[in-house]
Amino acid sequence: MKEIKELELLANQNRRRIIDMVYQAGVGHVGGALSIIDILTAIYELDVDFKKEKRSRVILSKGHAVPAQYAILASYGMIDEGEFKTFRQLNSRLQGHPYTKDIPEVDATTGLLGQGFSMAVGHAIVKKNNKENHRIYAIAGDGEMQEGEMWEAMMSAAHHHLNNLVFIIDYNKLSSGGPTNDVIYMESFVDKAKAFHFHTIEIDGHNMKQIVSALNETKLVVDKPICIIANTIKGKGISFMESVPKWHSSGLTDEEYEIAKKDLLKREEDIKNGIQRYPRENSEIIYDTKLMLFQMIYSSICAKYSLGLSCDSFEEMYLLGVKMISDIGYRRIGYVHMIQFFSIGMLLEISAKEMQKLIEKADEEEQDDILFDFLVNACGWERNINSSQFQKESPYSKTLEIIKLAAENREAANIRLKKYVEKEWLEGHASYGWKTAHKKVGYVGLWSFESAALAKILALNDEKLKSSSHYPYDLAHYKSNKRFSVKAIETVEENRRKDETGEGIVSNRELECIVPAQFQNMVNTAIMDYDKLEDEEFWNKYKLSEIWYTLEMYEDDKKKAILLGTILVNLLVDKGYIIQIDYKEDIEDYIDNIKNFWGEQEIKLVRFELENDQNYYAKVPRISNVKNMYEVHILDER
Repeated sequence: MKEIKELELLANQNRRRIIDMVYQAGVGHVGGALSIIDILTAIYELDVDFKKEKRSRVILSKGHAVPAQYAILASYGMIDEGEFKTFRQLNSRLQGHPYTKDIPEVDATTGLLGQGFSMAVGHAIVKKNNKENHRIYAIAGDGEMQEGEMWEAMMSAAHHHLNNLVFIIDYNKLSSGGPTNDVIYMESFVDKAKAFHFHTIEIDGHNMKQIVSALNETKLVVDKPICIIANTIKGKGISFMESVPKWHSSGLTDEEYEIAKKDLLKREEDIKNGIQRYPRENSEIIYDTKLMLFQMIYSSICAKYSLGLSCDSFEEMYLLGVKMISDIGYRRIGYVHMIQFFSIGMLLEISAKEMQKLIEKADEEEQDDILFDFLVNACGWERNINSSQFQKESPYSKTLEIIKLAAENREAANIRLKKYVEKEWLEGHASYGWKTAHKKVGYVGLWSFESAALAKILALNDEKLKSSSHYPYDLAHYKSNKRFSVKAIETVEENRRKDETGEGIVSNRELECIVPAQFQNMVNTAIMDYDKLEDEEFWNKYKLSEIWYTLEMYEDDKKKAILLGTILVNLLVDKGYIIQIDYKEDIEDYIDNIKNFWGEQEIKLVRFELENDQNYYAKVPRISNVKNMYEVHILDER
């Protein structure tokens, strides 16, 4: 990932391209393009991979700000800057609004205000239905929020739990008709977005650190769409354009163009030299300072431990870190730091009073994570939240296997812990660049503190990990005064198992050979409902909008073929019995993630053949010989 300064310089270069384009063409919506270019630059650089067919998408709902998008595509060599002079001219590829036909890298044709965001909701639903792990970014203007269609789309996004949708409001406070709140008063965007059940983040839309932090935060959200309210300045970066209504849309004179170029050159030098010429909010300064202090504290603890310094020297520093977390919370520091920092506190056996502050902050922010719950409960403390998920599946969900094994077979748990530390932990953090960094001489900070905390709680033998380059063995054995209470952890799957265990699949006994007992009641009920309920009632009850976007689509497909098997497969995917992957050749990478629900029985791998481009696998008893689940064919793989 590029450094903050590199992103700032890239955004400034894109500002230059916007100015060049509008100047050469003699026309263009320049003010709104300049207000979004920082956040747009970060999105494309951090999360859009043009080399991949399936990728994150960017939909410019405020389509008139398309010079910003063209500038970015030019930075990637997809538009020749020589074309800029044709912007908004007849027969030009560079139309005044995004148009997919002429430029494939433009992800949606948008124009009329309000419609682009509705399209983005549709895109996000499709990606969610296809189990694609990519995001849809939709950028709207604050004036656009006066359209009723925007709020209808927001309701729809929340209804479908579109956590893959990142909705960004460019709050530059000026529209073509004057100040937005003079046209129609719309405050507060933050309160309204929260009321519409969006995970809501408010940032300075020109502060690259805040932009990157907000984009990283979106990846931690589980069941809600995200709304980023970006406070921006129309015409940002050009002295005579900032917050001046005229520059909603206008061409530049030769003189104005020369001033703009000088402004951007000066801005570039300031970025390179780390000069901040614009005032910052005092609250922002205080917050950023505390965030920086926490990051320094965490890094210093890791560095001191890497140097072999006494663990005694960490405790005072750790307590200062607790104070910072209490003030700034977990959302901006991220999930990994939350788990690692809490684990360090357990290993240092920090007082319950101090650790309780960390727990209270997690409760306040409604941090939903099974591993965090386990660590808290093992210490004999309680939370106000019963978590239902792992915020970061890879690698942290693997810890559940270690926990379960420890209750049954301690030696097997020791082996499982070793595999987690030596293989899965680093692989799970590959996106952080840790794998490469770890090879560098003198690099510090690669410590799997949560694995040491588990070893201590579960009383595992970690002797074979003593020489591991990222297992904190000494810290795991630093103190032994704390006694842990290891209760049986009830996961979501286990809770569901209690509720859903039935007495076989009455309507189709053959399926009992391939559907585990804990899911048979659910399958049996779905089979009976398929025939008994009206289409709309069935569609609503089983949330089929995640498979068929509309009731009409479902009804049309039902007329053509039986859909029951497809529905059952998707239900079992949701339960974690069947795993869904994009490509067949990836099965070797995922096979260890396929859970065995059949106890001591010998098992085999089968594939469920659905009419789409996804692949579905499960482990079933080796003796089973079921070839079909209604219209879905079942094929033996190994």
